Amino acid sequence: MKRIIILFLLLSASALAQEGIGYLFAAPGRDGGATIQGGVGGEMVWRWVGLGSDVSYLAPQSSFSSGVGVWNLDPSFHFKPHEDSRIDPYFTGGYTLLFRGGEHSGGNYGVGVNWWFARDVGLRVELRDQVVEQTHYWGVRFGVNFHVF
Repeated sequence: MKRIIILFLLLSASALAQEGIGYLFAAPGRDGGATIQGGVGGEMVWRWVGLGSDVSYLAPQSSFSSGVGVWNLDPSFHFKPHEDSRIDPYFTGGYTLLFRGGEHSGGNYGVGVNWWFARDVGLRVELRDQVVEQTHYWGVRFGVNFHVF
C-alpha cells in the first residue's frame, strides 16, 4: 500500500508540473581561497514558481581530495517575459547541507538565467552563495539544462 501511495504522489506531482528541468554544472568560486564545485540537479517549474534540488562536490582548488558534499533544496521564482521566451531569468534561495564525516546546515541564495537555444537544451549561468556557519561559499555556476518533461 505504501508503494502505491508513493507512486500516486510522484505521478500527481509530474502531472502538475508544467516543466521539468535537469541540469549539470561546474562552478569556480571562493570561500577565502579558490574553490571548484560540480554537480547535478533538477527542478519542477509551475508557471513562475519552481522547486529544485541539487547535489554536488565542493573542494579547494589546492586540495581536491579534501572537499565536501553539498545538497541544496530551493524554491525558485522565474521571470519569463512571455511563455515562449527562450530567456528565463530567475532567483532562488533555500536550505544547504554540507556533509563529510558530519553534517552542517546553512542556507543559500542565487540569481541566474537559463537560455534555451534549442527546444529541450539550454545553457545556465548562475551566481550562487552557500552560507554555512558564517562561511560564504560563493561561485559562478556554468551549466547545461535539458527538459525532462
